[in-house]
Amino acid sequence: MLSLPSALTWSARLIGLAVALQTLELLQLRRVYADDGIWRFQLLAREYDACPAPLGWLLRRALTFRTFTGLLWMNLLAALLVLLTGRLEPMPVLLTVTLLSCVRWRGAFNGGSDSMTVLILVSLSAAALVPESRSVRMGALGYIAVQSTLSYAIAGVAKLVQERWRNGQALGALAQTSYATPAFVSERLRNPALARLCAWSIMGFECAFGLAWLDARICLGCIAMGALFHLSNAVVLGLNRFFFAWLASYPALLYLSQLRLLG
Repeated sequence: MLSLPSALTWSARLIGLAVALQTLELLQLRRVYADDGIWRFQLLAREYDACPAPLGWLLRRALTFRTFTGLLWMNLLAALLVLLTGRLEPMPVLLTVTLLSCVRWRGAFNGGSDSMTVLILVSLSAAALVPESRSVRMGALGYIAVQSTLSYAIAGVAKLVQERWRNGQALGALAQTSYATPAFVSERLRNPALARLCAWSIMGFECAFGLAWLDARICLGCIAMGALFHLSNAVVLGLNRFFFAWLASYPALLYLSQLRLLG
């Protein structure tokens, strides 16, 4: 049975892995946001004039090429420390640098995966700042688990109400337009019947994910399917960040499913 400390530790390790990989990706793009790159700081700094003066002052100093790169290296070291030890103390550092990265990329670098990363970092930072409170730690895990469940349910319902998803056309079009989709997958999804079957499988999985709350054994099945789903998306659509970000939410859900709150 997964204990409360173990759930927090595993969520911490997995989000540490996610942040480490995200940070490495940004460090590989240093040429892009360097002073002579297309995303150079000078082009964005003028936007900070609209911020309150103290915030604008902070952003102008934290997001220059040299300082921001230094923050990324610090973030990588902190993420590796979390990955190796499972400790929560570095969480506020990871949260701060991740938020600054979102600002640097004008909102988010990779959409939904950034949102889930920030959500988990906020929750675990709260648990780190009040380590003696069981209620805060339970609340942190509960928030992660609820948001993870809702992410699937909302996505499933949003697809279900669209005829193009129900008849498989949306999935086929997505495979045709994605830069990362292997050719053999695109070819297979040109078959309307197969595309429709795959689309309904995805919608069914997403809409039924909430059943994970009923029992730990059901939860294990749901998160196994979730991991396979995100791994498939990483291979087929190039959405590698989603795999690691959502994986970090699963220990929280598994722990709460053991309590059988809905059972």
